[in-house]
Amino acid sequence: MSRSSTEVMGIPDGLFHWIPGEMVVVVRLPRIPGDDTQELLIEQIRVQLNEFLAQYSLVLEAYGTYGRWRETPSMPPIRRRSFIFGLHRKQPLIAIFFHARHMDPSVRDPLPLALSYLQGHLEHLAQVGLNVVSAMPNWLVAAAPFFYADGGPALPPHPSPLMPPTSPANALSGWHIRVLDGGIPLDSKGAEDVQVVVLDSAPHPDRIRSAATRLELRRNWLLQRLASDLRNEDGSFAVEYDRYPQSNDVCTGRDNEGEASYYPMTDHGISVVGLIRDVAPRAHIRLVRILNDYGGGDLYSLFAALTDL
Repeated sequence: MSRSSTEVMGIPDGLFHWIPGEMVVVVRLPRIPGDDTQELLIEQIRVQLNEFLAQYSLVLEAYGTYGRWRETPSMPPIRRRSFIFGLHRKQPLIAIFFHARHMDPSVRDPLPLALSYLQGHLEHLAQVGLNVVSAMPNWLVAAAPFFYADGGPALPPHPSPLMPPTSPANALSGWHIRVLDGGIPLDSKGAEDVQVVVLDSAPHPDRIRSAATRLELRRNWLLQRLASDLRNEDGSFAVEYDRYPQSNDVCTGRDNEGEASYYPMTDHGISVVGLIRDVAPRAHIRLVRILNDYGGGDLYSLFAALTDL
């Protein structure tokens, strides 16, 4: 007897959100598949899962061919439908994205049903040679690892304060972050041998360079430092903006009263980069955009970025 969707995922409320009909199935493989056989492998797994789900009038469709992609033709095309984790292990894991569809079109979101049946029959699937480790929704993710609806800044951002008119002409605005003494000395080389990858929202690099030329921001030392790093193109700071195309139909954020208030937060990632640059002045930083302009995203972009590192 399969478990109910409530037992599998909990009761949907303001804490957890997923994209309707989209799921991830994680399967343990006997070996690492070749690049030219991965698409064939995930199709074989889809056929096996569909043979099991057919008795419940459920079908799994190839990711990027159904759901949002049918409703919105402008959705960016899917380059990959699966991602491999644990390449250093003898039995790696493959995470495959699917669309769940019910034969009855009146079922708005068949995902809880599909997950319930799969999770309740893992032993049966293993007996037929399909070692499913996990099945989950395509969870929505946000800039802050707390509740999705509260992700990102606690309040809408405010402009950077301007320098007082009486400040010296060569003075730079801003403040420095100081790390509390934890008994471990900081790297005396400023972390010059360290690379940090920030997976977050991001402004286009041209916007950073353009902002640095604005008269009121020319004395913002942190902005000037990051813009200089971008111009040098020496690897000290880079923004990967278009690698994982995002749509802005997923939003997050709340106002002072705690009500939903969607506002652009493209600078959330750059603020994280600023903190890192301040405490590790020589580290090499890559800001990878996996969240849209409103701080929302999903597991697909996160998995893609993690497996590309």
